[in-house]
Order: sequence, then C-alpha cells, then structure tokens
Amino acid sequence: MKVREYNSEDYDLICGWWIEHDLNVIPDVFLPVGFIVEDEGGAAIAAAWIHCCKYSLMSWMNWPIVNPNATDKQKHKALTMLCDNLRQFALKDGYRFMGAFWHQKSLVKFSENYGFMKNHDNVTEMFIMTAPMQGEN
Repeated sequence: MKVREYNSEDYDLICGWWIEHDLNVIPDVFLPVGFIVEDEGGAAIAAAWIHCCKYSLMSWMNWPIVNPNATDKQKHKALTMLCDNLRQFALKDGYRFMGAFWHQKSLVKFSENYGFMKNHDNVTEMFIMTAPMQGEN
C-alpha cells in the first residue's frame, strides 16, 4: 500500500463511502490537506484529513473514512498508515500534538490501540459559520 495526497478528483468517491457508512457528507470547502491510502493496484482504501492550528502546537485528524468494500486487514493497515503519515506531516511543521473526535466505536478502539489517549466520552462535534459562504446573504 502507498499514501498519496488527497485531491478534488477524489471527492465523489469519498462522498460515496460516507453515504455507504451512513455518515454525513463533508462539504468539500471544509476539507483541508488530506491523504489517501491506495492498495498495490491503485484502488483507494482509506482517507483522512488534518487541520493544523495556526497559533498552537495542536493538529487535528479529521473525518477518517474507509472503503466499505475493503477487508478488515486492509482497513487497519490503511488507517495505521494514515495516522503515521498525518503525524509526520504535522511534525515537520512543528506541531507536537494530534487530536481527534470520533463517533464510531471502531475508530475509538483503533485510536486507543494506536496510542491516542482518551480525554472525554460522549463528546459531540458542533460547528457554526462565522460568515456567510460566497453567494449567501
């Protein structure tokens, strides 16, 4: 498997995965730098994105998603590769911490096994727009 940078041409594929997993589709304007893991044949297995906080040492792994048709072994390896890659991406820019908010119990378990420390249970992500999007009043 190999890791490559996410690009806008991947968006429709990733939206399909979110829908198949019964998750909300994330608007493309929300997606920061991201990465995709592909198998040896070039098929996408998993994706995740990273937000780096400008005024702190904190980065955030966001919206990891796996191909619903991938095997459990492929999913685990791909998520591990994404975490490794996102950590290195953040570290090269001086970020010392990477946090995450997960709703899926399988991601919580994976993250704990990877080395993340659980801080709170039952946390809900909430968002509000700070200004209208282009074309809105």
